[in-house]
Amino acid sequence: MKPLIKAQLARLEVEKGIRILFACESGSRAWGFPSPDSDYDVRIIYAHPKDWYLSIDEQKDTLELPQSDELDISGWELRKALRIFRKSNAVIYEWLQSPIVYAQQAGFRESLLAMMPAYFSARTVLHHHLGLVQNAYGDIAGQPEVKLKKYFYILRSLLSAAWVRQYQTVPPMEFSPLLPLLADPPLVAVITTWRAQKAQSAEAAKVPALPDLHWYIEQEMAACESFARTLSPHTGDTALLNDFFRHWIGGDMD
Repeated sequence: MKPLIKAQLARLEVEKGIRILFACESGSRAWGFPSPDSDYDVRIIYAHPKDWYLSIDEQKDTLELPQSDELDISGWELRKALRIFRKSNAVIYEWLQSPIVYAQQAGFRESLLAMMPAYFSARTVLHHHLGLVQNAYGDIAGQPEVKLKKYFYILRSLLSAAWVRQYQTVPPMEFSPLLPLLADPPLVAVITTWRAQKAQSAEAAKVPALPDLHWYIEQEMAACESFARTLSPHTGDTALLNDFFRHWIGGDMD
């Protein structure tokens, strides 16, 4: 798929008159627990020519291509991406850590990664992951069987929240560095087995509900919610991002 994705991105630049600054995989393939039939979730950050920004009218700042069974490509215009980066958006922080990169301008990702600690808000990222866990866990509560995909989505977000609670830093995107936070060897052994099973199974594969795992999810959610109440909002200085923005659209806008 990689040559196909790169060809699609090149065509997108020509058709839309944009410059792709960064393109990565975001989803189970990047998180580290894909199924054979997992689709490819390609996410991009792009810039328009400088004159596009010299307008009194707001213009569309997102891009979505028609989704197929295999491939989903969408992304954000640079100014939008930097605005949400400033707000400590957990999604863009994950994109920038993706182990699967399809395109990048030299220095773009590295510069944003270096600035990430200045804009990281433990409160914002913790609330993001807790929200994902709460919504997904509500879907499986009381069910006799659970999709493996759903369990891994819950675990990744829950362990990301646990990472913030323990270290107060940006959690890693990939699942492997998060798993040691689950200090329960029998549960880790089950999850490791499930991960191997998921790699050989369809996206719809299910396993019997595991009460011990549900108990852990509920306990960790409560601990993270309690910790979140102790945190204060944080917003980084805009000046750094303004300079970064001007550089990547081709100079000062004066």
